[in-house]
Amino acid sequence: MDSSQEADPSAEQGAQNNPAEERTHSLGNADTRLQSISQEPAGQQQPGSPNTGTVVTAEDISERTREPPHDRQEHTTLTGELKDNLLQKDVPQTPSQSSQTEDGWCDLTKEGSENARYRSHPHSWTGECDLDNVICVKFYAALRKEVDTKHDKMYLVIYPKDRKFEMTQIRTDEAGSMFTCDLCLDKTHVNELYYTYCLADEYENLQDFKYRKLYRDISEDDKVFHQFDDICMGTSRWIMNKKTTVWEIRPEFLQAMLTQLMKCTNKDLSTMQTTAAFFRDCVEKRHGIDHQMLSREIKTSWDKVKEKLDKAFQHAVTELKNTSPVQYVLAAAVLAEFFHIKPGKGTIEKLSEIVKQNGMLDGTLASLEDPVRWVLSEAVRYVYNLACKMSPKEAHWFMALFYAVSPEGVDPLAYRNMSQTTAQRNLSEMVKTHCMVIKRCKAFRDAVLDMCDAGDGRHLLKLSITPDEFLSQLKKWQKPNRFHTLHQDVKIAASQIKDWLKESQERSTSETLKMDVDSCLQKTLNILQNSLKDTNWIEHWENVLSALQLLNAFTDYSDRHSDDMGLNRDDYRSTFSHLTKKMSDCITQHQKGNKIHWSEVFNLRLPNIWQKVWENILKTHFREHLQKKKITDMVKYYCSSSGVCSAMEDCMLTCVQDAINKQTIESNQKGCQSTWRELLNIIVKSNKPGTLSFIIESKLRGLEWSQKDFLYLLYDEQLKDVF
Repeated sequence: MDSSQEADPSAEQGAQNNPAEERTHSLGNADTRLQSISQEPAGQQQPGSPNTGTVVTAEDISERTREPPHDRQEHTTLTGELKDNLLQKDVPQTPSQSSQTEDGWCDLTKEGSENARYRSHPHSWTGECDLDNVICVKFYAALRKEVDTKHDKMYLVIYPKDRKFEMTQIRTDEAGSMFTCDLCLDKTHVNELYYTYCLADEYENLQDFKYRKLYRDISEDDKVFHQFDDICMGTSRWIMNKKTTVWEIRPEFLQAMLTQLMKCTNKDLSTMQTTAAFFRDCVEKRHGIDHQMLSREIKTSWDKVKEKLDKAFQHAVTELKNTSPVQYVLAAAVLAEFFHIKPGKGTIEKLSEIVKQNGMLDGTLASLEDPVRWVLSEAVRYVYNLACKMSPKEAHWFMALFYAVSPEGVDPLAYRNMSQTTAQRNLSEMVKTHCMVIKRCKAFRDAVLDMCDAGDGRHLLKLSITPDEFLSQLKKWQKPNRFHTLHQDVKIAASQIKDWLKESQERSTSETLKMDVDSCLQKTLNILQNSLKDTNWIEHWENVLSALQLLNAFTDYSDRHSDDMGLNRDDYRSTFSHLTKKMSDCITQHQKGNKIHWSEVFNLRLPNIWQKVWENILKTHFREHLQKKKITDMVKYYCSSSGVCSAMEDCMLTCVQDAINKQTIESNQKGCQSTWRELLNIIVKSNKPGTLSFIIESKLRGLEWSQKDFLYLLYDEQLKDVF
């Protein structure tokens, strides 16, 4: 029943007998009453109060049944009426005051009290009351947002004697206002206490009931007890018959309580499951005390609440800020698992964004102990599995949270297919953010390696994996991918191998290093051998570059140590022979369109034992390529090529000499003066005129041209510096 529901006649009659102005007069001026509550010393008694505290009994309750609380004149604060025969044990003291009042209450309202430490956050009582028979009862109350609380204070009223305790308002949002109050009570008699809530002088309008009772009796094992209530306060003081039913559970109440549970600290996480159990039990079962002071149990099927709870959970998460602490996400995960909530895609994205915004989590969760970590890791696993199904790109952040919070020995997360482009981008960002955790946690590291796909070689470098591990990853990627598609990853792997071997010079005599090198070389040749199974291998120029880059990574090491690294083994030589044939065919296939960067190919030297064979093959193809050019184009190509290896330089020079010899013969036969002029112009403008000018000069001086033509070539302003 909502706030507009008409109240039952008996309740209306009660409201008419107690108009607002009469109750205000009966309770006294609100300002005066608030002042007495806040300023009265602990244990001070009002006139007419007993001189000593008494134990609350069933007889005390029955004597009060005929007198409604609204009509009584006696409204005292912390007086001595519930001494409850508490054991007089030492209670933590401060220099100025005790945390226990004279009547036996542990006063949590005193700022100097050790027990007051709880009030810094209303989730778990951290005080040390040191009384075996004392329990801390924590009251949480949600007030609907339609009720104005700007000018009034909320009180918890304990029956008998209507002892009133000011509640702390801890939050106001779209779900309403949240209040809390913590009382240390004697276990022996707390089960006989009834309570209600009061906003200034207006008591809550409970339909059919006058008071509430804790949803169950306190047991001997209870140390802290949580009671969650929806305050059924009228929405207007001028319409006193407007009430909220206590028979139904408001979605806003669920949302308010879930929000309160989520906003926690590391210390609160240790009791989150217990607190959630209290909340569930309070929703399923409530106790109302009617006008005859008889207790009536109100039960609600959890199945009916579940749908409301799911929606309330989504709303509570949506209201969290992206910059919220990561503890809120952990609490949400515990609640989702505990209540079997399946968060929607929007909720998953919101929680993952909070994890993302929190960055590195090492120091944030350091204080959590292993028992708590076990609980949290299973809760995060639950959310992670849901995220993998509905929002894979967000699952990476839950994986990071899982391994950041998990204790040693926890079962690793099951791998999920997250190969979408957006998911891989999130993986890259996650790896960058949590690389320290990944390096430290082998299971996390292995999981990231499992998720990395072809093209993710740059991620592997951030994980500080060894070259041997990188090559293992390449072998794994080869199965679903063709070799030429792995070119960028191969390039990264080859660079890593080269750097690793360069840095290992100081350990050059280490037997372990030699074993590592042998392992890497063997995996490299296995990768190349597997690649050759592709029938279209020669169609892709990247295959040649990838093969040369991998083998070139070992060249410097081989030169420094004069080590053939076992490359003369029969199986290795067989692989190399097959490889060179494929590379030769590939060069033939691609040199037609001038697509080959010859300088790049020549600069990728192989280990000495294989270099001579490969170099001869390469020179043969290169000469064929040059000989198809005109002599002027050949000379121009030679003059424009710089920074090339000696093998390529020698090959070009030899080809140019052959071309000039050929040109000399043709000039003697036909006379090609213009060609020589063009060649000389190219040489003059180049950065290497020495060798070619000598060659051309020697040829020109032997030509049978007229003296006039020869002198022109010799003394032309642009050419005179050549000879």
